[in-house]
Amino acid sequence: MTSTGSSEQGPARRPKRCAYKWVHRVRGRDGKLRFYLRRRGFARVRLKGEFGSTEWAENYRQAMDGAIALPPREIGASRTLAGSINALIASYLASTQWTEGLAKNSKHTRRPILEKLRTSEKWGNVLVRDLKAKHVRAILDVQKGHAKRHWCNTLRGLFRFAIDTEVIEDDPSAGIKVTQPRSDGFHAWDDGEIGRYRAYWPLGSEARLVFEFALETASRRCEIVRLGLQHVRKGRIQIERAKGSDAVDIEVSPELQAALDAMPDNGNLTYLLNAKGQPYTPDQLGRKFKEWADAAGMPKQCRLHGLKKSRASQIASKGGSAHQIMAITGHRSLAQAQKYADKFNKREAADAAMALLKTTASKAPGGIALDDVMKLLTQLKADQKANVECKTA
Repeated sequence: MTSTGSSEQGPARRPKRCAYKWVHRVRGRDGKLRFYLRRRGFARVRLKGEFGSTEWAENYRQAMDGAIALPPREIGASRTLAGSINALIASYLASTQWTEGLAKNSKHTRRPILEKLRTSEKWGNVLVRDLKAKHVRAILDVQKGHAKRHWCNTLRGLFRFAIDTEVIEDDPSAGIKVTQPRSDGFHAWDDGEIGRYRAYWPLGSEARLVFEFALETASRRCEIVRLGLQHVRKGRIQIERAKGSDAVDIEVSPELQAALDAMPDNGNLTYLLNAKGQPYTPDQLGRKFKEWADAAGMPKQCRLHGLKKSRASQIASKGGSAHQIMAITGHRSLAQAQKYADKFNKREAADAAMALLKTTASKAPGGIALDDVMKLLTQLKADQKANVECKTA
């Protein structure tokens, strides 16, 4: 018996998974490959564009950042007291204000807070309409440090939803101020610490590339994990900033270029891949960098985000303005940019200021010495004074 073509080829194989996390590739009846983002608990999203292209990479990033959650199944919904904090939180988590109105990092911070409040024996069944400012203070008073601010922001977002859905008319958290613990925030690396890390981790290592990205482009870990070849063009790098900051387009520094040139091409859309060959998550990269810093013998306060502050401080030390710092860091607020630059090298900044004074003192516009201009103005004032005295005489 003559064997058929299908028996020669063997049983059909299951579709292979793509190297990108949660991305599956499926060959359609027309023979074309199609790629889908399939995350548990989220709607399936098709990734358009040719695989590996800039368009495809952007679609993947947008799908990861804004994947649409499926309607949650509320376990024990029949036992949820209507009008309670528990019921309000359940509705809030299923609303577009939560699924579409908050950044991924904000949801990551606030979800545990809402779940803890929802399941609390003391607060879960309290009616929202009965909440007063004193109750909100009681919830916040048991929180410590920066957690108090996170709880306050989470409650205010919940109460805005309650007002929009006409559960309550007024925000019980209005007027409540949260005092933050006095802290300088993340430690800004000094020149000695920067040099020590570079001396330990050579060019060509992933540890060095992450360091140069964080310092030379003043980037957060959630921005670094997305960077790839498609973001570097003609000696410049374009970075989509996170957390409400503006996108930036800055020149690639010699230090960063050397680190990029030393890395082998991984054939992926991101420069950095974890042990499983997938792009890092921000949390994974933060933990990995801590390992690299510890291996280099760095002090415990030397962490990834501190390099962003170091870059802002370096610019300030060279005499850079707050607006120039904002053009690099992407901050929209002068106050926030100044906060990042507060640890600048004052001695170096003073030297830069004196050099600026010497430069401007040498020449005025048009090539005229400023000293000559000042002498001329002094002479004119003397002549005017003499003319006034002659007229009065």
